[in-house]
Amino acid sequence: MKIDYTVYYSGPLLFRTTIVDEDIKYIKSLFNSKSILKKDFRQSLAGYIKEEYQLDAEKLQPVLNKYLEVHRQAHKNWTERDLHPLKINSCWVNKMKAGEFNPPHKHSNCLYSSVIFLDDVPKNIIAERKKYIGTHIGGPGSINFMFDINKAPEFIAEKNHLPKKGDYFIFPASLYHYVFPYKSKWTRVSVAANYI
Repeated sequence: MKIDYTVYYSGPLLFRTTIVDEDIKYIKSLFNSKSILKKDFRQSLAGYIKEEYQLDAEKLQPVLNKYLEVHRQAHKNWTERDLHPLKINSCWVNKMKAGEFNPPHKHSNCLYSSVIFLDDVPKNIIAERKKYIGTHIGGPGSINFMFDINKAPEFIAEKNHLPKKGDYFIFPASLYHYVFPYKSKWTRVSVAANYI
C-alpha cells in the first residue's frame, strides 16, 4: 500500500548558488588593486575582524545581477510572491584571520543580505575541524544561520556550512547569522552586501 504525504516547509528562504570563476576574478579586482582606496568599514559592522573595507556598490551590482535574478525566481517559488529587483545599498570585503569571528547578528536598513566566499577552505582548517570537540555542529570556519532558538531535536533551528569557493548566500536581513573563529593560519576572504 502506498501512503501519500506532504511536507510543509517554513522559515526564511536561505538561497545558495555558485559564482563562476570569471566573476570571482572580477570581484577580487574590486579590492585587490593597489589603486583602490581601502575605506575602513568596521564601525558599521558587528564583526571582530581587523580588515573590513567598503566596496563600490556600483561596480559590484552588474556582476551579481544574473544571480540576483535567479534568487528572484527562487523567492517567488518559496513565497508565491514577486520580489522587486534587489539593489545593493552597501557592500564590503571581510579579511578574517585566525582568532577573529562574527558574533550572532542581523543586518538593518535593508531587506536582504548576502555573503560570497572567494576561496576554498585550506587543508589546515579541515584538520582543525576534525579535532574540534564541542556540542555545536558548526565548528571552526563555518558560517551559521539561525532560524529559531528552539533547539529541540525535531526542529531544524540552524544551518551550518563550511564555505567553498564561489558560494553565494542570499538571505533576509533579519536572519541571524554568525561565523566561528578558527586557530589555523589562513585569511578567509568574503564579500558581503546589503540590498534594498
